[in-house]
Amino acid sequence: MIGWVDIPESRYQISSLGQVRRVLSNGYRDLKSFSTRGYLAVNLRINGKLKKVKVHKLMALAFNIILNPDEILYFINGIKSDCQLSNIGVINKSKFCKLNGFKTLSQQVAKIDKFGDIVEVYKSARECGRMNFMNYRTVSNRCNGKIKDIYGLDGFKYIWDKDINY
Repeated sequence: MIGWVDIPESRYQISSLGQVRRVLSNGYRDLKSFSTRGYLAVNLRINGKLKKVKVHKLMALAFNIILNPDEILYFINGIKSDCQLSNIGVINKSKFCKLNGFKTLSQQVAKIDKFGDIVEVYKSARECGRMNFMNYRTVSNRCNGKIKDIYGLDGFKYIWDKDINY
């Protein structure tokens, strides 16, 4: 069963399933949600101006989900477009980072001279950039083959360690 709740200080309501509607004098008008970077959002008219608002944030506002300064909203099943009340939770920022940090593992970078010998191996593109006075994006672009010249200005080639045939 869908339960509708008023969104504070507005003429809109939201259901426990994440549907949004506008309250009119003679009924209701359902709003169409759209995706923005994977999140569901709707356009609301606030003070005469159209404003894009994410549905999960409206859910928190309407259903009185209180956040401390070190807490954030998150999707329990990991699907950002599933805005049901049962899928929205509150979690500590540091705990959230520990749960999702594995997605951003760094890759090792190998520095190779003109003879094909490995001169040094770095634990990440950032470390390689720091040690060789380059931007880490330059290192990453070289490793991904996005720069035409194989060898850099320093005379070395940079590739991901996983791409080396030992």
